[in-house]
Amino acid sequence: LCPGIDQGLWWLGRYGLAGRMTGSGSAVFARVDEVRDKIGDGRVDMALRDVPAGFEVRLCSGLGAHPLVGWACDSGLSR
Repeated sequence: LCPGIDQGLWWLGRYGLAGRMTGSGSAVFARVDEVRDKIGDGRVDMALRDVPAGFEVRLCSGLGAHPLVGWACDSGLSR
């Protein structure tokens, strides 16, 4: 892995976050909502303050389901 990606995955894992690499391999991400109950809001906040130099962190909302879920079935295509 690229050293920056490896460092990002290590940093997320350090706080109990299961990091994943994006499809393009240009960034890493983790689902925070699933671990807040397990590690607590304070630990997530601590992770957000302890960002490695040169990294940019964004806390974003996600979608419960893709906006086009069911589209293929609605178009007469089968699975």
